[in-house]
Amino acid sequence: MTMKASLFSVVILLFLIGSGAPCAHGSQINWQSRPFATHQTSEGTPLDETYLFELGAFRDGFTPSAANTGSWASHWVVAARSSFNVANEVFGGSHILENNEAPFTTTNRGYIWGFATSGINEWVLISDPSWLWPETGDPLTFPEDWAVSTATEIIVGQVDPDESAFFLQTARIDATALSPRITGDQWLRIHFSEEQQGDISVSGWDRDPDGDGIDNLTEFALGTNPLMQEPAETLSLVDIVRVGGLDYLQLTVKRPANVTLAYTVEATSGFANWLSGPLVTETLVDTPNMLVVRDRTPIDFLDSRFLRLTVALED
Repeated sequence: MTMKASLFSVVILLFLIGSGAPCAHGSQINWQSRPFATHQTSEGTPLDETYLFELGAFRDGFTPSAANTGSWASHWVVAARSSFNVANEVFGGSHILENNEAPFTTTNRGYIWGFATSGINEWVLISDPSWLWPETGDPLTFPEDWAVSTATEIIVGQVDPDESAFFLQTARIDATALSPRITGDQWLRIHFSEEQQGDISVSGWDRDPDGDGIDNLTEFALGTNPLMQEPAETLSLVDIVRVGGLDYLQLTVKRPANVTLAYTVEATSGFANWLSGPLVTETLVDTPNMLVVRDRTPIDFLDSRFLRLTVALED
């Protein structure tokens, strides 16, 4: 009878070890907000699919605060990303940490950083003293649960687990502060479903799925939604400015600060030979959120003169 009991106990122990209840690598982190809860901006509007949330850590001993937002991006290392799911009003996922290389050491804090990818600086950054990166070498370590509702340190934005008026609210940040860089692949995943991403007639960079005359690459460059029509004339502004008694074309472009793109303004008096560079145009403003370029050739004595914006993906 004793032998049977001992054998049964061994079988149960083996089943528990092999069942997957503990995380196989000791490094699983479940991070998530609350589904079907109110997630809103500082102005009270609901978050949309252009909001991205990242799980990560700050390197080199950097401690984020509301006073040093301009330095966050240069110290940030992302571990996992999640777009905001509008249908279920939730973000998050499950991340497997492969190793404890810096900044994901067991003594360093984890954070969740949410931000708009549409060119406005609406952020939320949260953490908790218990959100220390788990050791990856212990096969019996159970998954960590880093729920937004358990965060006790809200660096910017607000979290209200009781949902008096909202569950999570972003905050408006200084326009000069940069959020993490968004690559072209990340932008495609934010805006298109897996099926759409596999269909280049919809998600190809030269395609225009919403039919507003703006291709996907330009939508990325201007921080607009590729699936929602917007008049092209509202996205950039061409002016005629008078300087030294002569008239010149000037192009103003509002752009998102965190995209991996190169912007070039070109000029021509016809359509056969577009030129760019400091001998052709003068850059008046070149900030993360705005580009203003003026043509160096006056239009007073020309039959025609044109400016155009070209953009190219960066690695």
